Amino acid sequence: MARIRIPVSSTPSSQELDDFWIELAKPDSTRAFKAFSRLVTYSDVAAAFIGKQLRPAAAGAPKPIAQLLRDLDSDEFSVRERAAKELEQLGDWAKPDLRAALQKSPSEELRVRINQLLEKVPPVTVPAEYLRQSRALEILEFIGTIEAKHVLQTLSQGAPDARLTQEAKAGLERLSNTAAGQ
Repeated sequence: MARIRIPVSSTPSSQELDDFWIELAKPDSTRAFKAFSRLVTYSDVAAAFIGKQLRPAAAGAPKPIAQLLRDLDSDEFSVRERAAKELEQLGDWAKPDLRAALQKSPSEELRVRINQLLEKVPPVTVPAEYLRQSRALEILEFIGTIEAKHVLQTLSQGAPDARLTQEAKAGLERLSNTAAGQ
């Protein structure tokens, strides 16, 4: 089967790279796939570009959901409301953290708010930044160059419990298994 060649300039402009980066965060998978494909086409610059965009998860940095849970128990009504809306938007992504927070004997206010959030049945959504990060890691894994592996290695050194760190480690392992199987 012959490979299809996409005519592209030898190097994308910084505006094109920025546009691709924006598209990777979109829930529209068709648009994201086009950006994914173009970045793979530009594999020589894509790994370096992604390496500049993503940083290892900081050790000890609070997870966004952890901060939202703290805000959900704030003394200020507006802070509690904002946190509740953001947690609701996270949908299923927040449920494990919400359930874990209930196990820690929260205040009555927090317990009521957590139960309200858990009772809602929001659509399963993936936060845009999670989409972008996951797709960027897939690009690095697909490219598989030394530079792409280096970026994955750097990202795998982040906070051990961070999703980005775990996904980068998994990508490196898959690349290692693929290389070993050849």
